[in-house]
Amino acid sequence: MLQAVIPPWYFTEGPDELIQKLIKERDRVKRDIRKRADWENFAMANGWDNIIVSSVKSEANQHCVGKSVLEIASAKGVAEPEDIVLDLLVEEQLAVGMIVFSMDETDVIRIMNTGNFAIQFMQLRG
Repeated sequence: MLQAVIPPWYFTEGPDELIQKLIKERDRVKRDIRKRADWENFAMANGWDNIIVSSVKSEANQHCVGKSVLEIASAKGVAEPEDIVLDLLVEEQLAVGMIVFSMDETDVIRIMNTGNFAIQFMQLRG
């Protein structure tokens, strides 16, 4: 879910309160996404161009599906991709899926070829 790009300390009071924080504490949330590295920060680690919106609940935001956060921001003329993320999360009541591209194919093949993983995978395939 796209809400994984929001720092975890904003989740302490449940989903309704998170939505309110995304509205009322917008600048602080954006600053924490950009600057803080004391959490699993997908945006900082992978870049907004590697975070793809995979699903939304409403028809109004279907045009975002299959596009990166950076592509959506560029198409809308929004300078800060964090604004796109916060807007989508609020509009969709947090129901936004994402795909994060964080490894290239060479890394995946190397990982699959190490240890017992490759053997177990081949046994499962029969």
